[in-house]
Amino acid sequence: MVKKYFYETFNLLYEGVADSLNIYQKEELYRLIFATSYEAVDFGYMYNDMVRKITSGNLPVHRKVAKRIYTIEGFEELRKSIEDNLYEKIKDKKDLFETLKKTIEKKDFVPVAYKNRIMRASYDDSYEA
Repeated sequence: MVKKYFYETFNLLYEGVADSLNIYQKEELYRLIFATSYEAVDFGYMYNDMVRKITSGNLPVHRKVAKRIYTIEGFEELRKSIEDNLYEKIKDKKDLFETLKKTIEKKDFVPVAYKNRIMRASYDDSYEA
């Protein structure tokens, strides 16, 4: 993922879930999402300074972690981490989805095909991506 897009996507996610999860720093969200990925590559502790640089767009996700996420197993770990640490804890999912949907519609970096899938899913409760 291009660094700029990661930063924009991460901020989009942060804005959508921070209040629901009582998270007040982007670093907290980053750790929730990526802890499993860092553990899988034996990276060790995620230092505040490093995480702050990543979440501010000044440093890319660690090379080994990015490589891991591009694998089927790594992507599944990341997806599960988001599901377990974020999705289930969000109180008002419908409101969050509407906010994310409106924001995604405005963003140029989200491919039109993905925007269309998101919009279809938002209007059909039985939709499976």
